Amino acid sequence: MGQLDSPLTPKGIEQINSVGELLRKRLKQNDNILFLSSDLDRAINSTNIIIKSLTNFCCNVLYSSKLREVNLGEMSGLIEQDIKKLYPKFKKDMYLVLPGGESFIQMQLRVESFILKQIDMNKNNTLVIVSHAGPIRAIKAHFSKKTLKEMYNVQIKRCLYQIGIRDK
Repeated sequence: MGQLDSPLTPKGIEQINSVGELLRKRLKQNDNILFLSSDLDRAINSTNIIIKSLTNFCCNVLYSSKLREVNLGEMSGLIEQDIKKLYPKFKKDMYLVLPGGESFIQMQLRVESFILKQIDMNKNNTLVIVSHAGPIRAIKAHFSKKTLKEMYNVQIKRCLYQIGIRDK
């Protein structure tokens, strides 16, 4: 959990390949596509896999630490159940800051600020966001006018979000 950089699993690679195929069908070849990707290896690798399936498309990439998962500080690498034993309000209190980390609300503000700036600066591009479950929930919460806590009840099937194309 958190910002530890685990490699893509074979299942993850399979899912990312299917996302690339889906985007290839949904995007127009004259679209200018800007990938906004977390700078962690698993997101970088996911972005590269997707771009390989988008031959004949104009793709650019911006990697940013602003799209990383929530920083769990000293709890990074622990499973959720172990964190909840130490901090029972984990994922219940969105303002809870773990030692050396950030709260879910701080992560949400970091992600929203970055995404809204990119939307404003890239009005002629289709934005495709490749990130992690927490930041995707933050983005979905913003655009669906829901709270981040509400979005933690929603399963994220793939860590990708598209601006300008409705995510299903």
